[in-house]
Amino acid sequence: MEEETPKPDDVTENVDSAPKPEFKKPVLFGRVGKLPKKVKNEAEKAKGVDTKRKEDDKMDKPKEPVSAKSSLPPALLLKEMSTPIPYKEPKWSGLCPDGTEYALEVLKSGMILEQVKLTQKPYLVFGRLTNCDVVMAHPTISRHHAVLQYKAFAEEGEPPSGWYLYDLGSTHGTFLNKDRVKPQHYTRVRVGHQIKFGTSTRTYVMLGPDFDSEGESELSVTEIKQRSVEMKKERDRMIQEAIEQREKDRLEEERKREEQGIDGAWYEYIGYAYSSCTDHREPEREVHRSRAATAAGQSSP
Repeated sequence: MEEETPKPDDVTENVDSAPKPEFKKPVLFGRVGKLPKKVKNEAEKAKGVDTKRKEDDKMDKPKEPVSAKSSLPPALLLKEMSTPIPYKEPKWSGLCPDGTEYALEVLKSGMILEQVKLTQKPYLVFGRLTNCDVVMAHPTISRHHAVLQYKAFAEEGEPPSGWYLYDLGSTHGTFLNKDRVKPQHYTRVRVGHQIKFGTSTRTYVMLGPDFDSEGESELSVTEIKQRSVEMKKERDRMIQEAIEQREKDRLEEERKREEQGIDGAWYEYIGYAYSSCTDHREPEREVHRSRAATAAGQSSP
């Protein structure tokens, strides 16, 4: 038999009769062009977590103090930094001796705001401009108000070594112990003295060694250095004594604890032995009591 060759019409009919795949439209949740509500909520949650994490990181980072210099525009900052200070450092200027630990304690409304160290520079400039060592923003402070200068060298017949206050011709004045100092004149400042500038409410109290306080004799540079060395030795000696005393107290406390531990164990052992003996003899005492009661009952009429 010869196989019949399918005609083109039959092939077309077979292809047309084959099942066609059904196309389904995608199901969208929400409006066209927007994310589904569920996906949107998850994205918002993830975004909220990231935002909260960033806020926590910002909170954890320490805040840098905002200084008067950093808050100014660059042009104004450059102008103020380039303004010359109307002060010439004298020949007898120098650093204060090591160990004196001079400083200024800044007070406002009875509260301590900060301490200004005086051991790093021979003099400090107070004023409103940013090229001052101590910048003050009070309106009665001049651009360059005053200078606190240390005198390191003193010859015979000259004022002694120490700190001196020098007003630079300020408009509202500089005050030492409530007295206005003479402009462009060096005024001696001792430990415990109070300095004020203009009508600012801040008070600067001089801190330092006891020998530089009011009422002490005028000392030379050599004597000041000798006194500072003696004070440092005395401070080191006191620190060493405190360390040794702390060690003695610790050893004494350990010894007491050991003694208390031995006594406690001994008393605990004695108490246990006594209780053991008492518990062991208790049955014998009960036997004696019962016998005595029986004998008493038989002897009674």
